[in-house]
Amino acid sequence: MARTGPTGGPRRRIVVGAGAFLALGGPSARPGTASVAPPGAREEAERAPDDVYAVYAELLRRRRETLVGGEVPAGNPSHADHVAAVAAWDRVARRHLESLRTGPGRTTPWDDLPLGEEAGPSSNTTAVANRLHAIALCLATPASRLYGGAEATARVAEGLRVLHTSVYHAGRAQYGNWWDWEIGTPGAVGDTCVLLGDAVGADTRAGLLAAIDHFVPDPRRMLRDSLVSTGANRVDLCRITAVRGALSADPDRLALASSSLVGVLDPVPIGDGFHADGSFLMHTCVAYPGTYGEVLLRGMVELTRLLAGTEWDVGAAERARTTRVVEQTFVPLVHGGLMLDSVRGRAISRSHARDADDGFLLAVDAVGLAAALPPEEAATALRLRSLAKRWLRRNTHRPLAERPPARIAAVAGVLADPDVPEADEPVGHFAFPDMERIVHRRPGWTYSLSLNSDRVARHEYMNGENARGWHTGDGMFQLHLDDDLFQYTDEYWPTVDPKRLPGITVDTAPLPAGAGGDNDHVPLSGTRWSGAVGPVAGSGLGLAGMDFRGIDSPLRARRSWLFLDDAVLTASCGVTADGGRRIETVVDARNLHAPDDPRPARLTVDGTEAPEALGETLRHPRPRWAHLGGTGGYVFLGLPEGVPGPHELLSRREDRTGSWRDLNVGGPTAPVTRRHLTLWHDHGTDPTGAAHAHLLLPGASSTATAARAARPGVEVVALDEGVHAFRTAPGAPGVPPGARLTAVNFFAAGSAAGITADGPCAVLVLREPRALRIAVSDPSRSAAVVRLTLDREQAGGRRVVRESDTGLTVLSAGEDGVHLLAETGGRHGATLAATLIPGPGHAAPHRRAVLLEPVADATVRGGAHSGENDGASAVLTVHNGGDGDERRAYLRFRLPRGTGAGDVRRAVLWVRGHVPNDPGTREDDMLHTSLRARGPAGKDWSETDLTWDTAPAPGPALGEGRVTTYDDWTGLDVTAAARRPITGEWTLVLAQDGRGHRVRLNSGEAGEDGPLLQLVTGR
Repeated sequence: MARTGPTGGPRRRIVVGAGAFLALGGPSARPGTASVAPPGAREEAERAPDDVYAVYAELLRRRRETLVGGEVPAGNPSHADHVAAVAAWDRVARRHLESLRTGPGRTTPWDDLPLGEEAGPSSNTTAVANRLHAIALCLATPASRLYGGAEATARVAEGLRVLHTSVYHAGRAQYGNWWDWEIGTPGAVGDTCVLLGDAVGADTRAGLLAAIDHFVPDPRRMLRDSLVSTGANRVDLCRITAVRGALSADPDRLALASSSLVGVLDPVPIGDGFHADGSFLMHTCVAYPGTYGEVLLRGMVELTRLLAGTEWDVGAAERARTTRVVEQTFVPLVHGGLMLDSVRGRAISRSHARDADDGFLLAVDAVGLAAALPPEEAATALRLRSLAKRWLRRNTHRPLAERPPARIAAVAGVLADPDVPEADEPVGHFAFPDMERIVHRRPGWTYSLSLNSDRVARHEYMNGENARGWHTGDGMFQLHLDDDLFQYTDEYWPTVDPKRLPGITVDTAPLPAGAGGDNDHVPLSGTRWSGAVGPVAGSGLGLAGMDFRGIDSPLRARRSWLFLDDAVLTASCGVTADGGRRIETVVDARNLHAPDDPRPARLTVDGTEAPEALGETLRHPRPRWAHLGGTGGYVFLGLPEGVPGPHELLSRREDRTGSWRDLNVGGPTAPVTRRHLTLWHDHGTDPTGAAHAHLLLPGASSTATAARAARPGVEVVALDEGVHAFRTAPGAPGVPPGARLTAVNFFAAGSAAGITADGPCAVLVLREPRALRIAVSDPSRSAAVVRLTLDREQAGGRRVVRESDTGLTVLSAGEDGVHLLAETGGRHGATLAATLIPGPGHAAPHRRAVLLEPVADATVRGGAHSGENDGASAVLTVHNGGDGDERRAYLRFRLPRGTGAGDVRRAVLWVRGHVPNDPGTREDDMLHTSLRARGPAGKDWSETDLTWDTAPAPGPALGEGRVTTYDDWTGLDVTAAARRPITGEWTLVLAQDGRGHRVRLNSGEAGEDGPLLQLVTGR
């Protein structure tokens, strides 16, 4: 009889030979080496088919190999690094062994880590487990002097016993941080059991596995079973569950771990996880691919390698998603092997985990993922190894010998392999609207911009970490240069002035620790209008904007960033505050590194070299340009007439001293000093409508900067609180040859630079000799559709559409210009694009767009309320809770006279609303549900009389959308119904096909943002 798995289906066998235990990691020939065999495995092997024992032995061997790493041959260039790293780990392990105590009555293996709720924090539990794990690693590493030591092995096993009997056992109530009990401690304990094997006593082993089951009963739940696990946490919990399953030869635990991974990489519409645009969030609203995202990736890699070829194998779809997120999300966020700080959350405050460290981990992940791919994916594997090799070669902040031995072993082969080329750094413009990050990359430099909104936190402050991260999401930029690779790695965060971060407009008033951060579900204080448009097709040019407001401050400003091929333009207007607040805009803040050997950084303003006096603020009146050696140039642009600009630039070169403890409660207290040079504008106290605009030219010489100041090539056309508009000159640098770029941020309806919009949006128009390229988005996420007009001069004559995204309709393109309809609602700030080319001698066919408000709408409710009418409410409710209390919404529209079925090109029903999450919790913040439109139903009903009992039956299923807890538009495509015969009035029904969360939508009585029916017709 075939063996069956937990679901009853036949189990696939791993491809290992019968009786292959010794070859797969059984007892070593060397005396004292611990076995990896699970208790009872020999007895089971005698009773069961040959491969049963081998499967679990192989899983344990693989996990052991991941933890220990392979050997680095003496001929490999990394051999000496590996030897040095093992020696360093030996020294640490020996110190831990010397102070390890496990005698009778002990309540902790180490006196400096007391265990128990009254004795110490929960982090001590994880710290004890980690120390035991560190010793066990050395005991299992062949190159270690401790390798296979029987006495030390027994002492570590006794340490596990003390940990188990003292605090980590089934039935124990959690205290302190949930992470210690559910991820930190069980992860270290499980892996230590793998490393020690049979040396762990049967009672201790059983007790520890029972503790893991107690604290991690289901990897799909976390935080004392109060939340659904997501993202990196889900993968960590799955890894713990899989290792625990391998240790006890438990197929059910392994099946649970594997099945719980399904969908973890699927794009989410809100909150934790990867989003369709490549964004990655954790803790609901923090941009986090650089740390939590990397942890998720590492977990997927390790589980893929662990379970490959077994019945619990990670599926091909999940592998494909894993490799895809490497390219879509991670590759743009790494410069020279360093992970951008803008996506590392509160980790920027950790002295032991810098941008170079997270970049190194990503390189290791890429190598591991390449090794986990099947032979048919060899091209993808080579690409991953090539990326890793590039990152590893560039990232020299820490010598390889200072990395963990297993990770050195993991990358040694790639570094030494001449058949693995180094991948090139990417060049392009990368926007991540769902995490408010924009990355602009050119050869030799990367510019990253960090914004915030009512969707994405300014920064994260948690567990005493990142106390001064106040303004890291307030328009801060980071400029990574190949010639100054470790600008932000080298003690930048403890020494930079946190109120003068590069690029921010800031209220200089002091703030308490963590102010403005995402602190345990405090509502976000950011703006709604924040985001980007672009890149324009084929150009790598982009535009961003923000309706900025300060932290606990009356400060307000409208800000824009234009990304050109060789420069970034920054502009602000409406900089206003009151109450005695002094406001500044920081042009740049550069780390010149150690004071005893600073990086040369001569500052020149309008051709005159500034003194390098330390600690002195210099004033440069009415500058046209400035140049900072080793960084690049700054060109200060003229502003439109009547717009008050800054009258001077200020600069300060100073040695700044701080400590990591200033930022992080667990950081070192030792002072560190670095030299900084800061450039800024002082808007004064309580400014009213102040403004500025300048170009940053990364890597430009002083001569090139002066020439650019004489002919900037780009002008500020409009800079007011309604519209920011910029336009390049013909033949200007920074755009493709022969092209002219116009970029406009409409904070509200308006007109500028030959472009008119009837609602908030961001627009890029690139006019090339043979093409007109248009890109549009709605960073405010507040408009269902936006009508755009490009005047005759902007359009450049008659045009025909070569290509256009669904949702961007060219209504006409004739002598009077180009008219477009952009369906921006529900797109999460994503860009819609179209390309037009010169047309024939006659104008393109015209389309007409109309937006219809409902003449009637009402909610009907089933069950005990089936006879009730709800037609006067400002809210429409849709819900199918599966309890008989179903609700649907009915909407009736009066169609324009003459509308015919064959005349409708596109029809969309727009509704605005959200899933209620009161009282809000982190889990509730991520709720989302489907919403279905159903076809025309009977039209003879009254808004004041309609009930469930009298409502016409819904028609056929039409468009489907998704509604989240964020108040936004949802567009439901009803074109199929609109192409059928239409007369007079038309009823559409909103419903949920299956069970879902309650949806609240604005009705026609809401006063604004009520339902709309969009029709695009042929005339």
